[in-house]
Amino acid sequence: MTIKGNLHIRLTILTGFLLLFSTLRGQSLYLISFCDKGPTPVLTIEGLSPHTLARRAKQGLPPTDFYDLPLYPPYVQLIQPQVDSVRYTLRWLNAVSVLATPDQIQEISSYPFVSEITPLQQSLLISESSPQERNIDTLLWMQRNLMQLDTLQGMGLTGEGVRIAILDVGFEYADKHTGLAEVFEEARILKTRDFYDGDKNVYHHDIHGTNVLACIAGKFRDGQWLGCAPKAEFLLARTEHKAKEKPVEEDHWMAAVEWAYNEGADILNTSIGFVAQNNAFELLDGKTLPVCKAAQIAVDKGMIVISAMGNQGDRKKDYLNAPSDVPGVLSVGGSYPMIHESIKFSSVGPNAAGILKPDISAPAFVVGLKKKEGYGEVAGTSYATPMIAGLVACLLQKEDSLHPSQVSEHLRKSGHFYPYFDYELGFGIAQAPQLFEEAPMCLDTTFDVRHVGDTIFVTFDEETMLDTLAHPYGPNLHFHFQEPEGNLIAYKSFRMTNEDREYYFLLRRYIKGVLRIWFQGYLYEEIYGDPASLQKNGKQGQ
Repeated sequence: MTIKGNLHIRLTILTGFLLLFSTLRGQSLYLISFCDKGPTPVLTIEGLSPHTLARRAKQGLPPTDFYDLPLYPPYVQLIQPQVDSVRYTLRWLNAVSVLATPDQIQEISSYPFVSEITPLQQSLLISESSPQERNIDTLLWMQRNLMQLDTLQGMGLTGEGVRIAILDVGFEYADKHTGLAEVFEEARILKTRDFYDGDKNVYHHDIHGTNVLACIAGKFRDGQWLGCAPKAEFLLARTEHKAKEKPVEEDHWMAAVEWAYNEGADILNTSIGFVAQNNAFELLDGKTLPVCKAAQIAVDKGMIVISAMGNQGDRKKDYLNAPSDVPGVLSVGGSYPMIHESIKFSSVGPNAAGILKPDISAPAFVVGLKKKEGYGEVAGTSYATPMIAGLVACLLQKEDSLHPSQVSEHLRKSGHFYPYFDYELGFGIAQAPQLFEEAPMCLDTTFDVRHVGDTIFVTFDEETMLDTLAHPYGPNLHFHFQEPEGNLIAYKSFRMTNEDREYYFLLRRYIKGVLRIWFQGYLYEEIYGDPASLQKNGKQGQ
């Protein structure tokens, strides 16, 4: 039902949104948004760390903006006695999160300074899957080799001086494990906060966040890097409870993003995500859910937000986590550690608005830390995401004035099959050398194309197929068809055997759009229909 107050009021109450922990009292969690920030708002740098102010200056941004303004105190004071509790004051969304009953919300909806009241009802998804046992040393070599991470050490890039915030479910044993000892010995955990328990102790509850941290700054038994930014600085925030899925976790996440920004985070890594109530995919348009609004504001304010796509790929296609659906957020898909191929559980794009997701991919089956001590395997886009976060830290170490939009452009171009793209790997698996030096276009054809009616034959270059050292598992063939509006109406990826010499597929020639075929670095394009009417790049760059 919809309750209407004056012209400013729009309150929508959806069914099935009562919190598990408050049903007996009739309480639920709501976000109450205000119309403005008072009659005479004054910009101030209060609460912003020197690191934040320095980064804004390097990016050419003003020291403060509207989002930094505090909420108008009289509004909060009028709300506070009318609800059971005020949880967070969220400057960026100009809102307070509250625990309240439907009757209390009904009363507040008539206040002239309230613009919108939104029930918080998203479900938490931790982007983790179940690994299989492998040889640890071999796995580490494969995951690093696939992204060519060793080249960073040769360039002297370690993420030094770059501040990364990690929002997760817990960092159990992180302060005791030898794989992270150097981070703690050098005091590079700058601040911690447990939004769930209301204190600073984050080293409990779950090891998920510990492994995310290790994928950025951890070291192996012989000192070899697990990730690629072992000298970065960190802000650690616990915002979730692994065993429960409550709307309160979305609330914690939004508050934690503001906290991380104010404490100077250059990069925010979120390997946890949210899905809409009742799996309503149409809400994952990058701008509807409150967490998505907060994420986009963070990006606009110069913080790089990197989000896991999620692990629903083997259960439900075309479904991703928020805030990875946000256009400005770098969403990360997962690949196998040994081949340039999407791992089966990685979620698939695009978002509900048709915008390309993921942006980039990384191995999602990697070496992690065991509880207390030792090493093991971990799997999920949770761990592909910090691999990209570490790569971005190295980029910022070298070019610290880059805005998030510029970082996204660099990362996309580092994809192994850029400028080709699809909804499984985005622009491909990030390659460290290409992040700093643009890869030359492959001018040598690796295949030929011929048409026989509606059938397209792809004939492979024999020397390419015989190069088994370059692709011991067999090379991958990719092709897609992009309609004039920008969406991919079809895309396919096939692993060929080294004995294959030809592949064919059907394509109706009366359709309009762009056919692209990518194989071993060579990109073939063919336009169907009137070239002037086709938006060749469509929504891929939005």
